[in-house]
Amino acid sequence: METSISINPAYEEIINFLAAGITTLLRYGDISSGLAARLLGISRLEVIDLMAVYGISVFSPQSKEELEQEVAETLAMLEK
Repeated sequence: METSISINPAYEEIINFLAAGITTLLRYGDISSGLAARLLGISRLEVIDLMAVYGISVFSPQSKEELEQEVAETLAMLEK
């Protein structure tokens, strides 16, 4: 069963503006998907779906050196 809510048209532009701001914060890694979900009032999985729609990676951007360091640390943990 699908439910929908009625949004006052006067507030729709404000809601879209806030959602755009939140997705921009996500794009630059300034907030987590969990925080975005709480701010938008949706689940974290729905935020991840939204990120895919807008081409936002769920992985934080990393330099080659940062990625190599993370791989080395993971391999070291696996060897223990």
